Amino acid sequence: MIELVNGYRIDDLNLLSLSQFLNQFKKYQAWQLSDASKSSLPMCLGCEGGQPGAIGRPVHHFLLRADALEFTERDWDDVIAVHLKGHFSCAQAAARVMMPQGSGSLVFIGSGAMNGTPNMPSYATAKAGILGLTWSTAYALAPFGITTNCVVPSAATRMSDHIYGEAEMLSDRVGETIRSDLAPGTFRDPANIAPVVLYLLGDDAREINGQVFRAQGFEVAHLAGLAWDKIMKNDGPWDVATIAERLPQELGPTLTPRPVPWPERPR
Repeated sequence: MIELVNGYRIDDLNLLSLSQFLNQFKKYQAWQLSDASKSSLPMCLGCEGGQPGAIGRPVHHFLLRADALEFTERDWDDVIAVHLKGHFSCAQAAARVMMPQGSGSLVFIGSGAMNGTPNMPSYATAKAGILGLTWSTAYALAPFGITTNCVVPSAATRMSDHIYGEAEMLSDRVGETIRSDLAPGTFRDPANIAPVVLYLLGDDAREINGQVFRAQGFEVAHLAGLAWDKIMKNDGPWDVATIAERLPQELGPTLTPRPVPWPERPR
């Protein structure tokens, strides 16, 4: 069984304060779903009787606590279904309502795990996939007046409690590893994420599309996009011997995974 908080609707973001936003969020219950079935989308998107209503600006926010060191195939499929298929299915359903309206905003929720968490490969894969989905959806829906952006949040939550707890790093002191119940009012408070999402959903951000932002504490960072580093060229077709001779020198010297600041279980 997968625990997730699904999409929800906010009708008038311009009149919604942060406290109202958080209170509205609490009104929507968490559904227990075994997959990201499209049959659940009318309820998740706030449609009555299964009929699409006027959707304001759904936020795609999927939370999953999962261990992936010894995943079964079903475990892998469930994680991909919730995080990646869930985003796609919800965006597709929302777009079908937004396109006739000629306007709308989608915000996908990423994760720092996109850099390749060593102990959660399925989660890292799904979150990295959300970047591609963000860019593809932004291109596809822009002609219809719909924006698609992604927020990569970092805050103290029950999920981080689980991760840091297993790594024996959970702390009662203010810092990166603080317990979630002690985080309110600190830079690790999840409430710090809400204004970034609200801004991207509002009219002031109508010219922002296909972008990825990290919301972490009291700072917001912009992902510059993916780019190639060094380039190696040849006068003709490649052969293995030439590549073996030149690649380490011309594209190196650092050709190993970069360190990922993600806690691992003690060995």
